[in-house]
Amino acid sequence: MGLLGWAYVDPDFAVYADSLRLKAGVRRIAHMGLDGTIKRPDGQSIGTFAQVQGVLADIFSGVVLQRSLSGLEKLQTAEAQGITFPTILREHMASTPAKYEGDYAGADFSIEFYADAADILPELAVSLRGTTTHAEPLFTLLKERHGWILTHP
Repeated sequence: MGLLGWAYVDPDFAVYADSLRLKAGVRRIAHMGLDGTIKRPDGQSIGTFAQVQGVLADIFSGVVLQRSLSGLEKLQTAEAQGITFPTILREHMASTPAKYEGDYAGADFSIEFYADAADILPELAVSLRGTTTHAEPLFTLLKERHGWILTHP
């Protein structure tokens, strides 16, 4: 059994975290992610958006952080198309900030990177899926080259 152990789906299906195969069929589903945070051990910010992008490109080849729309921008886009939402949903969406998001796919694992959109990034959240132990050499390299560490909440 891998780091993620068992992921319970519903009474008829159980997923092995390492194989992503349903016992009762061939349909594939995603793992529940193992969440963590990339940060500096001294508590300082990890840098500007450009600096963070450069570090990610150095360690996680092909990762490009892109800015997603804020909740308010999504509301405005929907309203322009004639779509309306209930008040409580509008209030929640209006307070949701834009984020930077990026994805990396490795051998038998994937990593999602995300952070609130800002000029200076204090840290970077990650969600690992798949055989997470295969990602360990990359996080070791991240620490050796740039002094950033991966912590788990």
